[in-house]
Order: sequence, then structure tokens, then C-alpha cells
Amino acid sequence: MNRFLTMIAGAIVILSGLSVLFGTWYTIDQGTRGVILRNGALLGIAQPGLGFKLPLIDTVQKTSVQTHVETEVQRLRQNANREKVQAEITVTQANARANGVRAQAQAETDSIRLKDEAEATAIRARVAALGENPNLVTLVQAERWNGILATTMVPGAAVPMISVSR
Repeated sequence: MNRFLTMIAGAIVILSGLSVLFGTWYTIDQGTRGVILRNGALLGIAQPGLGFKLPLIDTVQKTSVQTHVETEVQRLRQNANREKVQAEITVTQANARANGVRAQAQAETDSIRLKDEAEATAIRARVAALGENPNLVTLVQAERWNGILATTMVPGAAVPMISVSR
């Protein structure tokens, strides 16, 4: 029985030795990175290749870099799409403001043109009225008179609103 216990103890020692021996190195594949933890605390980042650690104290957690790269690419695409939409909104707003200014300028131009045409029509009507009735000037003068004669008279000047025929 002693021999049996010695063999079991020897096997345990050999297995423990092999476990410690093979637990001192680790490998990290391309496209992944390792996080080295010592008793749960961050010790460092392991790059692809063969690395060494303290057995039973250090652990290496492998993580895929491609997952992070794909996430970053998706985020950059979303940002690009967002910026594109924002640029389209800005262009649409600028076009709307420009169309508004253009419409306001056109309305002002039309208003000025209509006012000028009405004034020209009124002038033509006055010219026609004066041609038909020369006493219209005297009528307008009488309508605008405030009822007060001039207080000073220049020698040789005509008396206002009195027509003296010779």
C-alpha cells in the first residue's frame, strides 16, 4: 500500500509539474489581442504571437479585434451618412431662403411697376383733360387755395388767381 500511495503522490507531483510547465506560455492568434490579468487586475495587453505568464497567478483573456474594427467601421459609416443628410438639409434650407428672397424681390418689382404704370396712366389722363379744358388749371388752383391772399406784393407782379386780359 505504501508503494501505491507513493505512485499516486508521484503522479500528482508530475501532473502538477506538467500543468505549471505548460501553463507558463500562451499564444495569441492574428486578429485577436489578449488582456493579461494578475489576480483579476489588468496587467497589460498581449499582442499576437507567443507569450509567457506566471502559472496559476496570471490569466489571459482573448478578444477579437475584428469585432471592434467592424463596430468602428459601422460607426464611421453612420457618421458619414448623418453628415450627408445634414449637408442635404443645409442645402435645402439655403435654397428655400434664396427662393424666398427671390420671390420678395419679384413682388417688390411688380409693385413698383404697377405703381409706375398707374402714375403714368394718371398723367396721361391729366394731359388729356388739360387738352380738352384749359380752365382746369384755374379750377385746381382754386381748389388748393387756402383763402389767404399774399401779404407782400412784388412790384409789377400779377395778382394771384386774378386774370386780367388787356
